[in-house]
Amino acid sequence: MGERHRLSDANHWMLPNIFDYLDSRNDAVQRFAAMVKASPDPESNLKAIREAVSEHTRVLPLERLWTVSYVIADDLYKAGNSLPVWAEEHRLYVEAAAGTFFERFSETGYVLRYFINNGFEQTDWGMQRPLYLLPRLFLAAGLVYICSEKYALSLMEGVGIPSSDFLKEYERFRYEGRDLAKELIRACNKRRKSYVVLEIGDELNLLDEMRSDAETKVITIFRNEPPVLNSKISVTFPKTAELV
Repeated sequence: MGERHRLSDANHWMLPNIFDYLDSRNDAVQRFAAMVKASPDPESNLKAIREAVSEHTRVLPLERLWTVSYVIADDLYKAGNSLPVWAEEHRLYVEAAAGTFFERFSETGYVLRYFINNGFEQTDWGMQRPLYLLPRLFLAAGLVYICSEKYALSLMEGVGIPSSDFLKEYERFRYEGRDLAKELIRACNKRRKSYVVLEIGDELNLLDEMRSDAETKVITIFRNEPPVLNSKISVTFPKTAELV
């Protein structure tokens, strides 16, 4: 009864900390998405979440906003590697929480660029997350997802090759997929879009492409470790002189 009552009360979605909405240590995406789905009025709860996240974001000092942006992006990636499935309730919740945050974040003129250098098991099951789940998750969060393997899959499907043949046919489309990834990085840099790059093959030319743009007002994240508890990332903030 308590949980159902809390979900019907919009005030209870004003959580103590903005990190709480997507905290990967507490499986926040899975738990809260299930709570919203089970509530008597999911839409009113999603509206309350959007309002609460907007208010949290509104009162953040600028340097705190930078910190929140990279923590939320990294928590999303961790969630994407732990969720058992991706369902409509996850999309709705991530849109309401992370999507609202990154919409407000973009209004400040800052952008986030997250480079992930992680391998995935080269099996049909092992590639489910980078090809299907992660693209949907980051789309819901309002972040552009860039992965050359995903573009190679799209190219295959465009000429009638079924997705089930991805591993068998990938080499034919590998370089074209990487070229498309580079083009999208350039386009995002030019248009000031926040994005996530997933590098599966341990090649760093996409990272070089990302770093070739010397724009200011950029928060840059680099992950080289698997997304497990206590794993480390490297973060570069804009120069504090921008605050003057």
